[in-house]
Amino acid sequence: MVDVKILLVDESIEALDIKRTLESFGYEVPYVASSSEEAVEKTLEIMPDLILMDIILKGELDGIETVSKIKDLNIPVIYLTAHSEESTIERAKLTEPYGYIIKSYDRTELKYTIELAIYKNQMEKELKESEKKFYLLFENSPLPYQSLDENGFLLDINPAWLGMLGYSKDEVIGKNFADFLAPGYTEHFKKNFPHFKNAGEIHEVEFEMKRKDGSNILVSYEGKIGYDELGNFKQTHCIFHNITQANKK
Repeated sequence: MVDVKILLVDESIEALDIKRTLESFGYEVPYVASSSEEAVEKTLEIMPDLILMDIILKGELDGIETVSKIKDLNIPVIYLTAHSEESTIERAKLTEPYGYIIKSYDRTELKYTIELAIYKNQMEKELKESEKKFYLLFENSPLPYQSLDENGFLLDINPAWLGMLGYSKDEVIGKNFADFLAPGYTEHFKKNFPHFKNAGEIHEVEFEMKRKDGSNILVSYEGKIGYDELGNFKQTHCIFHNITQANKK
């Protein structure tokens, strides 16, 4: 195990036993907090890789309320508690924990729940970084980019899209793509959009689009479908080229 720090927040007499168990797995447990105030203070000081949180704590706030206070730090939390009431679990779900283990815990279950939480958190960080890089790429791309939802409504466009067509972002987001097509192309889009979703990609698909100043341009689209982690449709990713002048030659 490589330098993984776990903050243990537990006021029970089992706390030291849990600490020894975690250390036997190869984790570092630099502190055992017993109150909400202590948990928040040590979280900010240590910035652990994971927090193992009991729900019953000393002080005014319980473990769930404590997690709500530090949620913006994006540190994965696993609840390890004796409380299995449905109402408590439903409250805990609102804080989006990475696991919920009922005491008396099984060592193997605890080990793999922690490993899975750390892995999942790392994947989420890498995905966010990837999305950030992609966003910067499309924002600065010289090619117009657009994203549609499953019903053809615009989710996002980049500055190049706005510059070529002359609209402001507020005039575009939430509108249907068909609203920006010249007469004769609207039905073409509505008829063929389902084929795009089924095929997963398009190449050199031409549309005549309406600019804000009343003129039309002929464009050629390239696109792919973006899917969520379950493989379901999430959004389209498309770029286009202005081929108006090339078509007149």
